[in-house]
Amino acid sequence: MKRFFISASRVVLLLSAALLSSCSESEPAGKTFDLPSKSSNRVVIDSNDANVDEHWIVYSDAGASKQLERIEYRDGTSTFIYFGLNDFAEKLVEFYPAKSKDAKRQLKTEIFYIPQSANFKSHRAFLENGTLVKTGERLPDFTYKTLTFFDDGRTVKSEQIFAWDKFKISERIYRSNGSLSQSTKTTLDRDVFVDSYDQSGNLWMSYKIPGQKWFAPTGEIFRSDGKSVKINFGLYQEETVLDYLDSTERQTFEVRFRKSEKEMQILAFNPATSNPVWEQSWKHTKGAFDCTGEFTLRRVDLFAKESPSGDSIRERRFTMTPEGGKVAKLRVFNKESETDGVDYLLYPSGYVALRQTFEDDEKIVSERRYKDRVLKPRTTGFNSSLTRRPKLECPVLPDIELPEGDWSQ
Repeated sequence: MKRFFISASRVVLLLSAALLSSCSESEPAGKTFDLPSKSSNRVVIDSNDANVDEHWIVYSDAGASKQLERIEYRDGTSTFIYFGLNDFAEKLVEFYPAKSKDAKRQLKTEIFYIPQSANFKSHRAFLENGTLVKTGERLPDFTYKTLTFFDDGRTVKSEQIFAWDKFKISERIYRSNGSLSQSTKTTLDRDVFVDSYDQSGNLWMSYKIPGQKWFAPTGEIFRSDGKSVKINFGLYQEETVLDYLDSTERQTFEVRFRKSEKEMQILAFNPATSNPVWEQSWKHTKGAFDCTGEFTLRRVDLFAKESPSGDSIRERRFTMTPEGGKVAKLRVFNKESETDGVDYLLYPSGYVALRQTFEDDEKIVSERRYKDRVLKPRTTGFNSSLTRRPKLECPVLPDIELPEGDWSQ
């Protein structure tokens, strides 16, 4: 820091010249730039910040309190801070760089502070062309309300309410036509509830971000009526889960994206009984690890009817293993077994090239080779449709951003 101590009379002349040279007559509220009634008796010029060209601090009352700070940045931006009692800022104004020597300088930011406080009372922000982009005001309950505008400077883009600790209590986001796009509310326990709306004003997605970290965000995606749910989802630490429902909200599919295994599992249900029918396991190979990515089928499980205990029984397991890019191995386990069964080495056409009977996973009991287009696997309950990925809606899930504030409490 460079400090220069200048006589009181010299200070007045220096500050008067400096202030008048940077502020045109057309700048807002020109009288606010007048010097205090008492002559300042000390000026500190601070040039430590690489982005700051000059930093003037004016003191009065024998150097006991601040009256004004003026900061000139190297990009031409100017900031003025006016102080009240106990060195608390009362007002801050900031201007864009002057386009020419005599041009009017455009106001960039204006902030008023609550007396004896660092909290905003109100603020405004403008683009360089003079368009209003944001306003804020302190409400009677001490919350703070901000409005952000579209490029026209009139149409509201978002409305936010913040608590005293800057935690976002609520937010409403609008489209350029004025329709509501999204609404967010935060409870006293800091659970966050988000509702998203379509162009017609119908609710299309709703989700909750729990205030306690050990609970995962969960939500629902609705049909066009905005009432009936078609997909439930959970964004867990280790996996993302999607539950697909039919028009009567009975479950038809469950899709899991298991992050550590880089695997997608698709479980099909019988809506009438809610029992699982089959499950596919797909290995991620390319693209995003979600329903837009590319996957290779690795395994198919078939389930039998419920056992007396009420559990569903795995009846068959088919394991798809690529073999050199031209053929694949289809492993069919015997009923209620995961160690004994038959391996089929398949041509791309689906016909069998090699049939092996195995025990204990690896022990080959018998083997037979075939020519192309002679034999296809004949296994109870298996058909080629089970090797195809079902066509399910690929929803755009929320990109969770935690609101401001202490998320851990």
